Amino acid sequence: AESSATLIDTRIALNTAIRGAGLTGVGGDLHVAGCEIKNNVATVDAANADEVGILPLGAGILLSSATAYVQDCNIAGNSSYGSGGGIYLRGENSSTIVNCLIRGNLALRDGGGISTNWYATPTIRNCTFFGNGAPGDPNNVGNARGGLGGGLFCGYYSEAQVIDSIFWQNYARLGTELAVGTGFDLDRQCGKLHVSYSNIMTGPNDVHVDTCYRKVEEIFGEGILRQDPLFVGGPFGSFYLSNRSAGQSRTSPCVDAGSDSAGLLGMSRYTTRTDRVPDTGRVDIGYHHPFLEPCKFCDLVYDGVIDFKDFTRFATKWLNEGCSEAGGWCDGADFTFDSRVDGFDLAFFAECWLATDTTPPEPDPSEWEVAPVMSSDSAVEM
Repeated sequence: AESSATLIDTRIALNTAIRGAGLTGVGGDLHVAGCEIKNNVATVDAANADEVGILPLGAGILLSSATAYVQDCNIAGNSSYGSGGGIYLRGENSSTIVNCLIRGNLALRDGGGISTNWYATPTIRNCTFFGNGAPGDPNNVGNARGGLGGGLFCGYYSEAQVIDSIFWQNYARLGTELAVGTGFDLDRQCGKLHVSYSNIMTGPNDVHVDTCYRKVEEIFGEGILRQDPLFVGGPFGSFYLSNRSAGQSRTSPCVDAGSDSAGLLGMSRYTTRTDRVPDTGRVDIGYHHPFLEPCKFCDLVYDGVIDFKDFTRFATKWLNEGCSEAGGWCDGADFTFDSRVDGFDLAFFAECWLATDTTPPEPDPSEWEVAPVMSSDSAVEM
C-alpha cells in the first residue's frame, strides 16, 4: 500500500548513496517543507563490482512515482556522478516544487539543479536556480558524456512546467540554464518543457534542445525576461531582490513580473525585500524568504493571540475591495495583499487561529539598536 510522509524544518546533509542520497520518495505522497538538503553525494563504489555500471541519481532528493510537495527548501551543494544533482524525478507523478533555493548543485550527466524524466510531470514555481552545473563525465566521450542542463534537464517523456522562476549563472556542456532531450543519438526519447514568467540568463549556450523542438523559442510562453535579477544580500542570505523602496539604488526587473497576484499564489506571506516587507500586488519572480512569524499579520488587536477579537475586526472588512498600502490594506484585514478581503484571507486567518506570541525578545527586555537622538531641532532619529 502506498504511504505518506511529512518532513518539516529538517536538515539532511553529508549523506552518500547510489541513488537518493539525501532523501528518497518511492510511491505515495511526500510533503517536504522548510528543509535544508545540503552536501549529499550520489555515487558508486568503484571497488564494488555490484555497483559498477549503475547510474547514480538524485544526490539531494530522488522522487520515483511519488507525488510530492517540496516547499521553502534550501537545496545546495549536492553532487551526483550521474543525473540530478539537486533533485531527480521519474515515474508518473504530479509533484510540485515551490519556493525553493536550488544552488551550487552538480550532476555530471544531466540536471545540475533538477533532472526530470520518465513521464514525470512536475510544476516548478517561484524557485531560484543559481550556480548549478552539469559539466559532463570526463571518462566518457561524445553524447555519452552528457553535460546537459546546468539548471534544469527535461527528458524521457517527462513534461515540466516552470513558472515565476530565475535561472542565473548555471553552467553545462550543453544548455547552461535549460536543456531538453536525451543526448543519445540512437535513443531519442525527448521530454516537454514549458517555461513562462521566468528570468533566464542569456548566453551562447543558455538553452539546449535536441530534436524535441524545431527551435528554442517553442519552450517559452509569456513573461520571459533576460535581465540581471540584481540579487542583493539581506538578513537571511544573498538572494533578495534589489528594490528602491527597500533602499537600494535600482529595482530588480523580477519585481512585480510574475504570473499572478502574490496573494492568490500564496506568496504574500513571504518577502524578496531586504526590509522584509511582504510581496504585494503581482508576484515577484524567484525565491522568496519566509517570515519567521507569518501569523503576526492576523493579530489585528495587537494582543499576541489570534482569537475572536481579531475575527470581529476582520469581519467588519469582509468583501471590501480596493485595499492598498495607502489604506493600510483595509486596516490589515487583506492578509494576502491582493486588494480585496475574501475567502483567501479567511483561509489565511483560519490557519493562524489561536496562534500566540510566546517568544520573548532577544535581549529581554528589548533594547534600541540605535538609541533615540535629536537629529535637528524638530526631529528625532532612532
